[in-house]
Amino acid sequence: MTPALEIPFGIIVRTTVFLSVNLILFYPATESGSVLILFCSFAFIWLYAEIHCRLPILKGLLYKKEPEIIFDAPYRVQTDYLPLLLIIKDAHWFPITLKEVYLRLSTIEGDFPREFTFQEKCHINQKWFAREYQLDVHDLKGQTILIDCRARVKVGHHERVVHNDNYPQLSHTPLKVYIDPEPLPNAGSLIWGEMHAHSQWTEDQVEFGLLAEYIPSLARAMGLSFAAILEHSYDLDDKPDSWTKSDPTLAKWHTYQAAIATINTNHPDFCLLPGEEVSVDNGRGKNVHLGLINHPVYFPGGGDSLERKWGYASELHYHRVLEQLDDNAMAFAAHSFTIPPLSQQIITQRAAWNFADRATNLTGYQIINGKLSSDVARGLELWQKMLLQGYRYRIFAGNDAHGNFNRFRQVKIPFFKLHERNSQIFGEFMTGVQAAYSNSHAAIIQSLKTKAVIVSNGPALLLKIANTQQSANIGDDLPGSPASLSFHFDSSEYFGQLKNLRILIGDLERHKERLLKNLNFPAGLTHAYQTIPLGDMPKRGYLRAEGLTRKGHIVYTNPAWFH
Repeated sequence: MTPALEIPFGIIVRTTVFLSVNLILFYPATESGSVLILFCSFAFIWLYAEIHCRLPILKGLLYKKEPEIIFDAPYRVQTDYLPLLLIIKDAHWFPITLKEVYLRLSTIEGDFPREFTFQEKCHINQKWFAREYQLDVHDLKGQTILIDCRARVKVGHHERVVHNDNYPQLSHTPLKVYIDPEPLPNAGSLIWGEMHAHSQWTEDQVEFGLLAEYIPSLARAMGLSFAAILEHSYDLDDKPDSWTKSDPTLAKWHTYQAAIATINTNHPDFCLLPGEEVSVDNGRGKNVHLGLINHPVYFPGGGDSLERKWGYASELHYHRVLEQLDDNAMAFAAHSFTIPPLSQQIITQRAAWNFADRATNLTGYQIINGKLSSDVARGLELWQKMLLQGYRYRIFAGNDAHGNFNRFRQVKIPFFKLHERNSQIFGEFMTGVQAAYSNSHAAIIQSLKTKAVIVSNGPALLLKIANTQQSANIGDDLPGSPASLSFHFDSSEYFGQLKNLRILIGDLERHKERLLKNLNFPAGLTHAYQTIPLGDMPKRGYLRAEGLTRKGHIVYTNPAWFH
């Protein structure tokens, strides 16, 4: 028997009042007004499709007496095989028998059809279940393929076929995957990672993440080498059988840490970075999220969890967390400049990071969170101002993905409406670091803090500045004035031929940034390496670059400094 939705009575009352006041003031007599207010109040508060939440009387339109059944696969792979995942959640409430899995692959044009049938006959009664199928696609390189997935299951006394997923209201269309004959561009020395993802330890009434043990296989097929798993602070302190009740022993936190360590031992070719997305007070009574990687101690943060009451300032100010940061850990502002919807600002007291939010132990800002938007442009502008004041904060990119390797399935209005989209996909926006691969948490984190770091959704770009005595890469400091700048701009046919490169110079004496070079590339190029002579340099400053491909894929570098 599934539990009723765990929301304290006070929150229900306050939310009802909030909705009622809005209805009276703004939409006094229209049905469409009621729908709009409900949407504005709840959209984007709870994300990702857990469909078993219910009130004691109201079950809503999403509730089903069967577990969530979802097929997922990377949107792009560069291997000879395609890992495809079947996820079944909450079968401990609704046991099922998985009888057969049928997969049909074809190109968009309908060519090269092939079928795979797996006889399972597997009774499932646990909370989490997953099965990975590795499909041979070595002869489909350069093709975009459609994967039509069907699972024949028996729920109770009834047998049915699930088509790609069993979510109500969604399209159930085939998964789309590009089989890339080329590896991820790396400009010769980059490794790539996902800096903001969630797994099964982020779970509440209407959201859950992917089983962490399957992330390495799927991510490695995409060409990634690491992923930071940032579980919500207000989920990690829950009791195992509750979405809202805190556990003083922190059993969930300790289980999570041990599980990530075991997964890394079993996958020496990929590194999961254990982390926490801590809700912290920004000093104004508002909640912002701090991405914390590889810190050995749990930090509480529940101001925007709605577990006890309407939003309030979280337990710790972000300075308090940062001053306790372990030497082998790192912290960055999560989805830092994304402005929350008005509903979140009112109900959960969430806010964006701002120009004044900075601290010594803060490594930088997650400037991209799954898609390009006006928030990214605003973030770049604020980051530029910080650079010109001499702060050496770095930028990172991630997707806040709860699994979602192929499409994003989301609760849009709790109890009533789901939707899906093709953004916030795992590994779509990546962070590249100039380092040799290592399965060590400490080694990757040290590289993220000190080596060359870029953000991109495909192309790679590295810079080097030099004078007659020395040279410096991104993240380094060159003594003296640079006499030349070398760049390596690298893309592929999938991500697009090179289009434009902007090289920007920051003058720390005048606190101004200007465009130094604007280079347009002829059609047909996917790789460019060039050295540009420099002259009339400021006494202290930095150089950074922004690249664009003909398919609209972008890359931003962090600065190389000189004095």
